[in-house]
Amino acid sequence: MGEWRNADQTTFDYIVIGAGSAGCVVASRLSEDPSKTVCLIEAGPSDRKLSTAWKSRIPAGSAIFRNDKVCNWLFKYEPELALGNRAIPCPRGRILGGSSTINGMIYMRGHRRDYDDWAALGNPGWGYEDVLPWFKRSEGFSGSADAYHGTSGELSVTKLRDYHPLADAMLEAATQCQYPINPDFNGAEQDGFGHFAVTQKNGERWSSARAFLHPALKRPNLAVISEATCLGLTFENRRATGVRLERNGETLTLQAKREIALCAGAIGSPHLLLASGIGPATHLQSKGVNVVHDLKGVGQNLQDHADNMLVYADKSRTTHAATPRGYARLAVELVKYITAKRGVLASCLAESGGFLRTRPGLPQPDVQYHFMPLILDRSRILPPAHGFLLHATVLRPKSRGFVELVSSDPLQAPRLQANFLSDPDGEDLKSIMRGLRIGRQIIAAPAMNRYRGAELAPGAEVQSDADFEAFIRANVGTVFHPVGTCKMGVDDSAVVDPRLSVHGMEGLRVIDASIMPSIVSGNTNAPSIMIGERGADFMRAGARAAG
Repeated sequence: MGEWRNADQTTFDYIVIGAGSAGCVVASRLSEDPSKTVCLIEAGPSDRKLSTAWKSRIPAGSAIFRNDKVCNWLFKYEPELALGNRAIPCPRGRILGGSSTINGMIYMRGHRRDYDDWAALGNPGWGYEDVLPWFKRSEGFSGSADAYHGTSGELSVTKLRDYHPLADAMLEAATQCQYPINPDFNGAEQDGFGHFAVTQKNGERWSSARAFLHPALKRPNLAVISEATCLGLTFENRRATGVRLERNGETLTLQAKREIALCAGAIGSPHLLLASGIGPATHLQSKGVNVVHDLKGVGQNLQDHADNMLVYADKSRTTHAATPRGYARLAVELVKYITAKRGVLASCLAESGGFLRTRPGLPQPDVQYHFMPLILDRSRILPPAHGFLLHATVLRPKSRGFVELVSSDPLQAPRLQANFLSDPDGEDLKSIMRGLRIGRQIIAAPAMNRYRGAELAPGAEVQSDADFEAFIRANVGTVFHPVGTCKMGVDDSAVVDPRLSVHGMEGLRVIDASIMPSIVSGNTNAPSIMIGERGADFMRAGARAAG
């Protein structure tokens, strides 16, 4: 039931809420000071339990977590008429390590302009050159240390040990279409195609929990409480003083002498603020929540990477599927993983991809591709037929959504409204459409001839812009990167300042992907870990200043 050694201890210097990508970093760094006591709270189970350890360590276990009600919050975006009136899944990790324990393990920082844009919005110290040292600090890169990579950090970053032949064929097809190969998307340039770097070590998933938290568990000043649901924060005037929990059917209150760090993610962090009375006053009052602080930006500015995909049959039948041939291959792969930690079970599934500017004049890529040598079916672990996917994802979406309360009950999941493809100029839709058209050209290249069967989606009959738009709206999804709901900045829509303290409050910070003013151009796990590093340092600096 967690690592809480002394259940009688209810007062700590620091309380960290959420043991996800950022929260594990924050708790680990704060507990490096033996004179400070730290409590880390997680709603889900430990990743070290027998029932969770095996699937959290095997990289391909991410497929099992997709429908896991214990370790996945299983959030969904509200149905929208313009998007086929579908509820769109938005899974989030509910386990030590958070989403880093259930994700696709891709290590991607984004484009340097992403961070320079943050700084230009009134957030000094968040430009690319400012944040690069914090990426390098935590990185244990398997290659050589250089201007962009660190090799001594806790987070193991490497390339896969094996690649499916289709992942290599797709890269060859990209070169045949005159697109460059990029060996390092986290280096000098992002444009091009290549194999993704992953957070793995010796063929196993290397989550934020395994990298940062597990080594810290031996520290007597760190308490980790898992399977504990936060009901709300406690206050003295405008100062956050503690948190109310429900655990094992009992309610208890923990006190923080110095600060509380809210690291529950882009959905959990605004939800807890709102449930505690921090947010837009009119919304809180409409749900019967007592207003502690009228802060209109809480839950607003939701951004996610909307995407769509090209789906093809695999005529070589070398891809993974629930067929006699597929099961026979899986048996071989199981032996391969047990004996050598190699093969498909060590795969991140999206093994290769790329970044492109889909029209002239763009200052940075607007579309990311994820290539997968299987037809991913979210209702099944193995797909029913042999095939492959090419996702086209809009990197810099202009559409904005929100997170809001459904009721005053803190245990009721919040309402998520994505508003995908709702930007007035329609550029999000146009980027995906251009991305799919270019993707078709890549899959049509000679290198894919051996594998390429029929186009199953959108289908060869979809050619006009109108047909493409209808297909995209009916099938748009997400690659699960919600951010921005506790925006960092100095304007009246911001929730935290550039040191991640909640505007108008004392003793309270938000340290996770929700603070991003605008979404980064790529996968969000690595930036969340960087934010955790910076936030922990701000808290330690605050403690030194306070004496």
